[in-house]
Amino acid sequence: MMKKEMKDSSDFDRACASGGVQARESMDGKTPGRKWKLPLFASRFQSSVFGLLIVFFCGLGSCAAQEDPGWKIFHEGMSPLNWGTGCLGPLWDWGMVRVFKRQCELAYEIGAVLRLNGKGGDEGMFGVEVKWPYRLPVGYSYQFRAYVQPPPDFITVNSRKAWQISDGYYDKGFVHFVHTPEADGDVVVTFVRKMKDGTGTMVFGPRPDGGAGSQSKPSFFCLRKEGGVKGGDAGIFQWPEKMEWMEIDPHLKRSLCFDASQRPVEYDKPPLRKPSYPTEELAFCNCQALIKGHVERDGVNAFQLEPASLDKPWETMEGLCRNEKIKCLFVNASLFGGNLMKIVLDGQLERNVEKLRNYLAGFLDAFPDLRVYLWVYEADGQNFGKWEKSFPHSVRNSWFFNLPGRQGLNQGALAEVYQACCAAQKPVYEKIKKLIGHPDRVKILFMACDSMFELDAFCKAGADLLVNKHIERQNQNLVVANVRGVARACGKEYGFDHDCYRERDVQGYTPREYEEGLRVYYYGGGKLFWDEVLAGTGTGLVRPHPTAMGVAWLDFVRWASVHPVRGESMARIAFMRSYGKKGKEFPEHYAVNPDFFVMETVFPEFYHSATSRLSTGTPYGPADILPPDAGLEILKRYGLIVYLGSEGCCMDEEKFRNLAAYVREGGTLVMPMGQLRQAKGELIARDLSGWAGVKAGEDRMVNGKRIVALETSTASVVKRLEDGTPLVVKNEAGKGKVFLYASENLTDFEQSLPVKRWNDEVKTQRYARLAPSFYGELLKPLLTREAWLRLAPRSDWLEYQVSRKGESWVFAFMNHGRAGYPGGNGVDQGVWRGKVAFDLKKLALAHAESLEVFEALYRENAATPFGLEPRRGKRIGGEWVVQMTVDRWTEMVIGPAQKAKNDYFGKK
Repeated sequence: MMKKEMKDSSDFDRACASGGVQARESMDGKTPGRKWKLPLFASRFQSSVFGLLIVFFCGLGSCAAQEDPGWKIFHEGMSPLNWGTGCLGPLWDWGMVRVFKRQCELAYEIGAVLRLNGKGGDEGMFGVEVKWPYRLPVGYSYQFRAYVQPPPDFITVNSRKAWQISDGYYDKGFVHFVHTPEADGDVVVTFVRKMKDGTGTMVFGPRPDGGAGSQSKPSFFCLRKEGGVKGGDAGIFQWPEKMEWMEIDPHLKRSLCFDASQRPVEYDKPPLRKPSYPTEELAFCNCQALIKGHVERDGVNAFQLEPASLDKPWETMEGLCRNEKIKCLFVNASLFGGNLMKIVLDGQLERNVEKLRNYLAGFLDAFPDLRVYLWVYEADGQNFGKWEKSFPHSVRNSWFFNLPGRQGLNQGALAEVYQACCAAQKPVYEKIKKLIGHPDRVKILFMACDSMFELDAFCKAGADLLVNKHIERQNQNLVVANVRGVARACGKEYGFDHDCYRERDVQGYTPREYEEGLRVYYYGGGKLFWDEVLAGTGTGLVRPHPTAMGVAWLDFVRWASVHPVRGESMARIAFMRSYGKKGKEFPEHYAVNPDFFVMETVFPEFYHSATSRLSTGTPYGPADILPPDAGLEILKRYGLIVYLGSEGCCMDEEKFRNLAAYVREGGTLVMPMGQLRQAKGELIARDLSGWAGVKAGEDRMVNGKRIVALETSTASVVKRLEDGTPLVVKNEAGKGKVFLYASENLTDFEQSLPVKRWNDEVKTQRYARLAPSFYGELLKPLLTREAWLRLAPRSDWLEYQVSRKGESWVFAFMNHGRAGYPGGNGVDQGVWRGKVAFDLKKLALAHAESLEVFEALYRENAATPFGLEPRRGKRIGGEWVVQMTVDRWTEMVIGPAQKAKNDYFGKK
């Protein structure tokens, strides 16, 4: 995330420039006089339902008073409330919000809508209570401003009425009220609405205007001025009896993690020593700043150049690069024009790049082994228009369609829009590289901030290296699956960024969660790791001390730096998809593409990453997500490919031939007819008898869903609709088989589609499990066939990644049940103990005369940090069965006797 605090009125004006209103204020103390420019947010619910909208993505520290010099924004060095697009927002996550009702019915869904229905008469009421996150020091008056639509009946501060609808200030959706404390203390604000007509709706969620701009526009904030300004005071409010209160369950409450991200920690470990076995050349980049004495000493070998760097001679950092053995420089996109639309249209590209080229020349000449990555950060927003509209995301918002001659393209087929967007970008980035020179050492790095963005677009746009990350607790398994599958299909290297920011300058992750995520990414096979955390205290490029988060980062870098070469990352299962709109987090993904939910079969309950897990178990092993144009040799790496439906159909002759050949050569394919459509919507072919065993007839609508009539030849019908229409057919062709759905999506005719529902056990938004769903039943035996091993007992918390080294195999097991998701408050699922049965046929070890199994143990600071200890096992049928215990993580090595140990350490 790009982080910035607004410190003056000009920043305030810029933040509020879109759709401002002039809120007239009197001099009566309740609304200190002057005009204030505040954003206008048109409630989407205002015209249709009786509602109350309070948005808690607020501007603490983000705005300053425009005209009245007496009132200043109140903050204490950080602003934990003005960034974020997640559900109810940070106040709810941190346990600072409660909702209440009296004599009303309540249907409650976190992250969506709080609805109150029923006639309460004069005694009925509902509302929300907010605990302000900072203590208010005495000696000041505090003015709160909140966007509330329509207005409440009254507002209390610490149970005293501070505002009421009869005489309180309200204009264009904003209430203003003043509180003057008599002593230092906490503040609790309540917004109360009476049930006058018997119905009401309270909606918590992202601002109606959406977009990145909304992340810095104020909607609930506090100003203060010295002295005592009397606020509105209508007396003490006595809460009625039988008032019902609801708040987040304690084990889901997140931590602000101030201590982990703000306070210095002593860290004194001996310098790393080169192990006797081969290790990998990985890039470990300090995103924010380097930590004094802990760069080369602990394995960090890269850092990031910011725009301010160009204002200083490059020689000022020569010593740093030379002494700390820096191997990589990551150059912020803003140095060569992060917003390419503006610089291309303004003719500034050459001038910007020339300045950067001149600066980098010193580094490239002085350090022949130095690599430079031109880093397009959060490129799905910077280059593909994500920040134009937060939901639903679409590449149609790309700035390329503001260029002359391109405006009409955003009305075409989605696949063609992607193609046009990528085609326009590639020559720009090629020109940038050419202008800088050193094409063998200067590369373009694209980073996405959406776990499910179509990363192949970056490859087509000129990326040399792909980086994916999660924000707002997106699921890390999807991040790994997406970037690894696309990079593999496109022949690119890839890496990961663990974005721990929950709000600006506050991290919503504990060091233990952070460490867990880094290990997931390491075993996912990446070559680059980014530490987007507050790793060091202080300011400047080099900071004096690490934080607890910095310690977790340094420990990880030391561990990964001395780890033996991982080998080739393997997966037997792939999900394939084309292009489509999506949101950033799972509920939004599901809303625009229901087939994303099919991935729950491989990543159980992955959609709970926001509330209970960042990573899931993988009972069938790792999976990849492939782009639609993955070549045949890539497809053949996987035993099972599940092609998900999408609106961006893009089938062509080459893709069609590859899929048919994949099946004939032994693969199993599950796909809907919708993905056999070309960009304009027509089917690529109607005679599919050569490999699918059917002929496609006409389209027709059933229960509002499009379905293609299928006439079978060699295929058999696996499932029919109630009227007898074939829904799923199965055909064997060559060595493989295909399961073809007649529908546009795999989930179109499911009777048990996931629905949001209130769950009393965890008090959070839940989604119904897949089972008993037909596609879940169909996939289960196919997935079981592809599993590398069996776990007894099975666990939805145990993840494993697989890599091949020589004739042996390395299995990395991670017990995510011990991470304390979320925020360290989650339930500890405990140590996993059980049996692991390795499938010897999958490992090409079925005919080995004798096998050996080792567990890898890490001994920090030892001359040989990694060692292997033998573990007993026995052959039972086609499996090798071993007893295993997984506390937080472990590695198991299995291979032929007398070879497994050498394979693991890379020795001949």
